[in-house]
Amino acid sequence: MRMSPLDTRPERRPLRIFAFDPMLSRAGDYRVTVEIPYRTITRGERYFRDDRLEVVDYDAAAGRYFRAVDLNDEEIAMTQGLEPLEHDPQFHQQ
Repeated sequence: MRMSPLDTRPERRPLRIFAFDPMLSRAGDYRVTVEIPYRTITRGERYFRDDRLEVVDYDAAAGRYFRAVDLNDEEIAMTQGLEPLEHDPQFHQQ
């Protein structure tokens, strides 16, 4: 619930995810859209965070960081998050 009528940020942020029970077969499409409460996100080159969570995507085997996803990017917001792809590190960050 917004405290001010002048606050135009959305109440919720839709994101696409994989939804499946790991104990069941993976045959079929398990892509769904969930709505999470909208939170203001601060983003750096290697991280993004809000007042409760910070995400840093580091591949220890390769010794490298992955660029942080920008959930405030207009294209990502308009398409309800990134396309669910198992091999996309930025999808896993959202």
